[in-house]
Amino acid sequence: GPKERHGRPGMSSMEHLNLSREASASVSVSVDPALPPILGRLFTGTAWLALRTPLQVFLGFWSIRLTVEAIGPDKNGAYNFAWGFGFVQFLLEFGMGSALQRQISETWTKGDRSGVDRALACGLNFYAVVALIQAAALLGVAYLALPLTEYQGDSYNLIFKLLWLQALSAPCYGLTMVVTSVLQAARRFEVIPRCEMLVVLARFAILWFGLQAGFDFFLIVLTQTLAHIALSLVPATYIMIKELGYFPSVWGARWDDFSALLPMSFYIFLIQLSVVLADKVDTTILGFALADPGPATTIYQIVSKPFLQIRQTGWTLTYLVMPAVASLAAARDLSNLERLKYDGPRLHVGVLLPVTLLAWLYAAPFLDLWIPGSAPHAWLLRLFLVATAPLVISVFVQMSIGMGRIKVIALAALAGSVV
Repeated sequence: GPKERHGRPGMSSMEHLNLSREASASVSVSVDPALPPILGRLFTGTAWLALRTPLQVFLGFWSIRLTVEAIGPDKNGAYNFAWGFGFVQFLLEFGMGSALQRQISETWTKGDRSGVDRALACGLNFYAVVALIQAAALLGVAYLALPLTEYQGDSYNLIFKLLWLQALSAPCYGLTMVVTSVLQAARRFEVIPRCEMLVVLARFAILWFGLQAGFDFFLIVLTQTLAHIALSLVPATYIMIKELGYFPSVWGARWDDFSALLPMSFYIFLIQLSVVLADKVDTTILGFALADPGPATTIYQIVSKPFLQIRQTGWTLTYLVMPAVASLAAARDLSNLERLKYDGPRLHVGVLLPVTLLAWLYAAPFLDLWIPGSAPHAWLLRLFLVATAPLVISVFVQMSIGMGRIKVIALAALAGSVV
C-alpha cells in the first residue's frame, strides 16, 4: 500500500534506502539456478586480463621495434596506414556488440532462452550484413582511394594485400562477438581472456620467427591473422557447444528484437565514433595529406603507442564489468552491485595510475631505449598521456552501460572528441 511504498512521515534517508532495498528484494525475479556465482568468475576473468595485458603491452612495443628494424620506416608506415582502416569495422559495427552482450546477459540470467535465441539471431544477421559492407568499403579503398596516395612500389603492394586480407576476414569479428556474448552470459568470463593470451603469444612468436627467417612480411601478417582466428574462435565455440549445449541460429529474429537492441546500439556507436574522431583517423589523414607519409606515420605510432596501450589496458580491465552488471541487475543482486561499485574503481585506478605517472616522468629515456633517436618527441608522448584522465571513471561507465544508462556518457564522449 501507500505506506509500504512511501514510508512513514519523519523517516530518515537511510531508512528510506533500506525500505527500497527490502522492496526490491521482495519482488519475484526468475533467475536461472544453474548460473555460477558471478563475482568469483568475474575476478578470475579479470585476473586473466590483468596477466595478458602487460604481456601484450611488452610484446607490442617489442614487435614495433622488430618490425621497423626489419622492413624500414616506409614499409612500416604503409602497414600502419592499411591496418588503420580497422576503424571501418569499428564504425559499421554500430555498437551492436555491447548491446548484444547486455541483452543476452539479461535474458540468459532470467532463464529466457527463447529471448537469447532471438537476440543471437539478430546479431548473426546484423554481422553478416556488416561484413559484406565492410568488405566492399575496404576493396573500394584498395581500388579507388589508394591510387590517390603517394605510396609506391612495395609499400603500395603491401597496403593493397592487407586491405584484401581485412576484407576476407571481416565475418570473423561478428562470429567472435556472438560466441563471446554467450560465454559471458553463462558467466564463463575466463574463457575468452585465456584464448586471447594464446593469441598474443602466438602472434609474437610468428612475427619473431618470420622476421628472423626472412619471410615475406605479408605472409607473416597472414599467418598471424589465421592463428588469431583459430585460437580465439575454435576453443570458445567448442565450450559454447559442448559444455553449455548451445548452438546459435540465424533464424527466429523479429523486428521487435532488433528494435530492442537499437537504442543501446546507437549510443555505443556514438562512443565508438568519438574514439575514431579522437585518434583512429589520424594515420589515415597523414597518409592522404603528406607527400612522404611513411616516416611521419611511424613517428605518430611511436609517440601514441604508450597512451593507446594504457587506454586499452584501462578498457580491457573493465571489459567484463558491463555484462556482469547486466546479469546482476537482472537478478536484482544489490549487494554485489554495491561491492563492484566501490571496490572496482579502487583496484582499477591503483593499477593504472603508477604506470601512467612513470610513463610521464620517464618519457624521454623510455623512447630512446625503445626506439633510439626518438627522445626529442617525448613532449608529444606526454601530450597524449593527458588524455588518460577519463580512465578514472571507466568502471562507473561500464556499470552505467550495463544498467542501460548510457545517453549522457555517449553524448559527453562525442563532444569531447569533437573538441
